[in-house]
Amino acid sequence: MDVSVDTATPTPTCDTTIHDEDSEMSSALNDGMSSAPNDGMSSETPMSLEEATAICASTMADETFDDDQSEPEPDHQPQSTEPVQNNNDSEEKSVSEEAEDTHMSSDEPEISDEDETIYDEFSPNPKFPDNIQGFGYHFDSEGKLKNIRSGASFEFNLSKCNPDYNQRRYEQLGEVITEHVYSLLDAEGLKRVYLPEDASETESQSFVFVSEDFETNSEKLLVLIHGSGVVRAGQWARRLIINHCLDSGTQLPYIRQAIEENYAVIVLNTNLNYAADTRIPIRENSSPEEHVCHVWDNLISKSPAETVVIVAHSYGGIVTVELSNQRDYEFLDRVKAVAFTDSIHSLAYQTVNTDIIMWFKENAVNWISAFDPVDTPVDKFHKDCPCRSAGTSKHEMTSYTSMKSIFKFFKSHLSDESPAPSPPPEGDEEAELPHDNDVGETPEDQDVPTGPPQEDQDVPTGPPQEDQDVPTGPPQEDQDVPTGPP
Repeated sequence: MDVSVDTATPTPTCDTTIHDEDSEMSSALNDGMSSAPNDGMSSETPMSLEEATAICASTMADETFDDDQSEPEPDHQPQSTEPVQNNNDSEEKSVSEEAEDTHMSSDEPEISDEDETIYDEFSPNPKFPDNIQGFGYHFDSEGKLKNIRSGASFEFNLSKCNPDYNQRRYEQLGEVITEHVYSLLDAEGLKRVYLPEDASETESQSFVFVSEDFETNSEKLLVLIHGSGVVRAGQWARRLIINHCLDSGTQLPYIRQAIEENYAVIVLNTNLNYAADTRIPIRENSSPEEHVCHVWDNLISKSPAETVVIVAHSYGGIVTVELSNQRDYEFLDRVKAVAFTDSIHSLAYQTVNTDIIMWFKENAVNWISAFDPVDTPVDKFHKDCPCRSAGTSKHEMTSYTSMKSIFKFFKSHLSDESPAPSPPPEGDEEAELPHDNDVGETPEDQDVPTGPPQEDQDVPTGPPQEDQDVPTGPPQEDQDVPTGPP
């Protein structure tokens, strides 16, 4: 049988689309009578509407049509069971290839063998894998995120025509990497402590990581505080984890060095403030500042360590200063040194007392982003504490590039520490601030208030003005969610 290829959609014998009632019944009656088998009924015998409808439905159930089959003969002669030889295979293949070419030339991006599979690219809610390998990547022996097949670095612009998809994909990969970093902290021997510890079974909790000797180490404790945004416990910057390496973007090098130098370690999780996928705040952990105070009261203050040191990055500096403000002399008694990395804190606008201001000037250093070699002293408008170059101009890299200098600072500072100031007796006036020899200022030059402002003193009473170089919130880098290709 000569079979021609018809790419149009075959038309069924009976039209089942619902139109108006009269045309539907008329079509069913005519089609049913023309396709009904000869059952001995005379063609002159009238047929009821019900019988015609039943015959039409039966005929539709029995007849099926494929693209390479013709309509059965009206006399219903049995067809051969041998396969039909299609003499137009080459033509059919040509049509298929033409359709494929037409599809590939559309607006959808062309995907090569080396590209990651695109998941529901144009869906309003695309579904993504729940592990790094599902995205087509893995961390190599150097801790760099690489394509499993090609070995290439992470590609942000996977879709060539849907930037929203690329952004969602990046954010979801970041969520998967957060869980991966948690697993790396577990592998380092750290354990999770859930907070608040007295939460009910149905109550959401935050958590921190502590080293195995946290409850037994009576010498030294290192507290790690990250910045703001999407980063979680164990991370400095998600962007660095994806585009650089695990060592620069995570706190793992600090944890390993601290354990090697016999520190106990606690890793805070200041941005985990709400129950999963909700805006329901976690009790006593609803903000970074509330989280750090809760961790201090329930864990750090109960640690047997005689010496506590803190490393705080970016907004973590604000969190640290707020802790000193809320726990004042308890903080000054336990904490011996603070290393800021490009911190955005400001003692002038966080309302701390003069003892705390003096303590930070003597016991803290801020490694800031600068082009100078690492540890080069850098002048800063607000001299809350001495500032040194972190050896990089990139804000998010400062913790990584200054790590060796920070541990040297802790070691030298702890070997030559001075006693913490005692609370002033009630009713006595605060003592005059001593001269800061390290900075080389005279008492008149010191940018530190010594008491209530006088009428002729130009002391700020509110938030910084536009011409003041004091950040009022976390920098854009700490949001760690790019608006374009990394």
